[in-house]
Amino acid sequence: MHIVIIGGSFAGVSAALSCKTYYPQAKITLIEKGTGLAYIANSLNEYLKGKLADLKNGYAYSIKDLQSKGINCLLNHEVTKIDSTNQILYVKASGDSMTLTYDYLILAMGGKGFTEEPVAALIDPHSYESSLKSFEKLQKAKMVLIVGGGPIGIEACEAYQRAGKDVTLLEAYPSLAVKYLDKPISQAVERLLVSHGVNVYKRELVNKIVPVNDTIAYKVITNNSTYLSDCVQFATNFTPNINLVENQIALLADRSVAVDEYLATSLKHTFAVGDLIQIPVGLHRKSLYWPSIQHSITSGSIAAANLIVPTKALPSSETCLYSKLYGYNLLSLGMTASSAEEEGIVTFTSTYVSQKGGQIFIISKADDGQILGIQWLSLAPLQAELALLMTGLQAKFSEDDFLVQAPPFYSGKSLIQFDLYKALYHHKSLRQKEAHLC
Repeated sequence: MHIVIIGGSFAGVSAALSCKTYYPQAKITLIEKGTGLAYIANSLNEYLKGKLADLKNGYAYSIKDLQSKGINCLLNHEVTKIDSTNQILYVKASGDSMTLTYDYLILAMGGKGFTEEPVAALIDPHSYESSLKSFEKLQKAKMVLIVGGGPIGIEACEAYQRAGKDVTLLEAYPSLAVKYLDKPISQAVERLLVSHGVNVYKRELVNKIVPVNDTIAYKVITNNSTYLSDCVQFATNFTPNINLVENQIALLADRSVAVDEYLATSLKHTFAVGDLIQIPVGLHRKSLYWPSIQHSITSGSIAAANLIVPTKALPSSETCLYSKLYGYNLLSLGMTASSAEEEGIVTFTSTYVSQKGGQIFIISKADDGQILGIQWLSLAPLQAELALLMTGLQAKFSEDDFLVQAPPFYSGKSLIQFDLYKALYHHKSLRQKEAHLC
């Protein structure tokens, strides 16, 4: 049996490793058009902040990691055509061409940034090669403009500002990171950026980017104004990289690959994973296109398990953000108030501001206090809380279910920070008071 995976980022590597576990006697081939496997897109930021010694260290896996397990890796190889009827791949590398036959195929080509602007000074951190070129451009730049105020754009602001650049952030929506943050935490993040000298402009839609001269590289023209910059980074939404298959496979309206719950596509013996597909999210398993490393790893493993017999359905996920910004830890987990209301859920929300400068925003059902989402900006690390909160949201915990994990109810070591305990207690009190008044 020959299993071929197209794409060597997190989903593809996860699929390859899992296939080796499930089918130890199978021949497994991973095809990647780049020079390495699973490059972490945040590596350029970490390098600029001095937390990464070399951009080459941004690879999560080496080819030796997979070869040592008997997985054949074809780097610098690109699949140009899929003959799904005869199960043949047409592959090119350095001017040469070859064909491969397969028994099962896993598509893991990932996503791509959406921009039609041919900007020579474009910052692109998504691969080692593009990160290296981007760093060289940044060395010469004084002004950097970022299009998109989501998590990627926000983290890039700090990296470029710490590197001594004049940073401008443009966001199309009325607030930053609208998919993850409601107004109270979004405003706190914006204040943090502005306090460090980042220029933040909202309700700005980029219409055109035009070159100026040798001194100032570009004019960025929006619906409201014109901005000058030496370099531009598009930190806007990804789109599925479907060029290879778009004319022969079933797609959804957003151009993601249509799959069943076992990640099988409309093509025989062909599966799709990672940033090519939608995932079920939240209480109602609403299908959304939501690229993330964790989802890529999970879906790669799930697809591998289902190649011969469908046994594992893709589980529902909670939307999750964990980021660091100017010494703060930023956590968003579960629904926002806006997304809950869009699904017709009657919610109650509260904001708790700690004495240490942190802030917690809680979203729950108004009637029974089931926690739907939590957004938290804190100077203290939140990794332990992330694990507990994720478990609690999936188990449909109410405020009380979380509160018993902390003093005075919990006899052992508290499982949650005291700030979270106070925020949950505060939320419960306000919700019950409002319910009583009604």
